[in-house]
Parts: sequence; structure tokens; C-alpha cells
Amino acid sequence: FMTLEQEIKLAAKHAAKEAAEKAYEKGYKEAAVHEKLENAKKLRVAGVSLEIISKCTGLSLEEVEAL
Repeated sequence: FMTLEQEIKLAAKHAAKEAAEKAYEKGYKEAAVHEKLENAKKLRVAGVSLEIISKCTGLSLEEVEAL
């Protein structure tokens, strides 16, 4: 059997691991959104139509127009 102290340490270790995984996922998602926006901006500057940019990036027409 584990002591109470061991159980607390194990629970804390699991909680820290979960928090780190969530932070990584959040950062990854934010980076993906940033990349979509940057690509859309470049495509707009290149003169690509808003509809094509929207289809290629997954951004809405309103989001593309706001760039």
C-alpha cells in the first residue's frame, strides 16, 4: 500500500503532467491559427480572391476580409 504522502506526490505528478499537456495543446492550436492568418494575409497581398483564400485556409469570408 502507498502512504498518504506517496499518494499526494503521485496525484501532484499526474496533475502537473496533465497541465503541461493542456498548455502544449493550447500553444499548438494558437500557432496553427496564427499560421492560417499569416498565410491568408500573404494570399490577399498576392491578389488571390477572398473566396479562394477562405476555402484554402478554413477562415470565414468575414475573417479574410478583416485582414
